[in-house]
Amino acid sequence: MREQRFNKGRGTMTDVAIIGTAGRDKKRPITAALYHAMVQDALAFCKGVKNIRLRSGGAAGADQVAIDVASRLGCPIWLDLPAEWDVQRARFVDGGKG
Repeated sequence: MREQRFNKGRGTMTDVAIIGTAGRDKKRPITAALYHAMVQDALAFCKGVKNIRLRSGGAAGADQVAIDVASRLGCPIWLDLPAEWDVQRARFVDGGKG
């Protein structure tokens, strides 16, 4: 997790980045116990921090942890997705530029 403070006109907020796996590793899957531990670690990291905004980078497993923690803390979340999202087609827009 990474912390960064910023000010967007509503007072100082603290960005907390949840960085992790997409959860596709078949040799080391995200078990229920591991998921719970990830959520608990994130909650412990955020304890006592005011005006948090959680951020995640589009890895499904880490995104779900961030969403779970944001809902428990009642704070906003920002997903830094790897590409634009096509709402009509329900998929990422890939221009093939890598």
